[in-house]
Amino acid sequence: SERAKRIRQRSADDLTGEVNGKAPDTTLRIFAADPGTVRQAMELVLASQVKAWRFGGSVQAPDGTPGLEYQVRLRKKVPADLLMAQLRERGRAQNVRVEMS
Repeated sequence: SERAKRIRQRSADDLTGEVNGKAPDTTLRIFAADPGTVRQAMELVLASQVKAWRFGGSVQAPDGTPGLEYQVRLRKKVPADLLMAQLRERGRAQNVRVEMS
């Protein structure tokens, strides 16, 4: 059935981080003194505000600050600057820094 086909496609997309065969195309880096404490909050924002996202691993800024790297696929309704503002607001108490490329 068409419904079963959509469910299978959605499940496959979840495993690869792709939406309709399109992989996440933007790199997002979130830096904080203790990235482990902000990871869940940042991922809740991503889950609600981007089409698809995938955790890429731990990274380090040139100044030595540890961080988290994600590959994301933005929604048309949520431009990059709005997403970054939401992430900064959510991580304000932990003094997060957000970069996107």
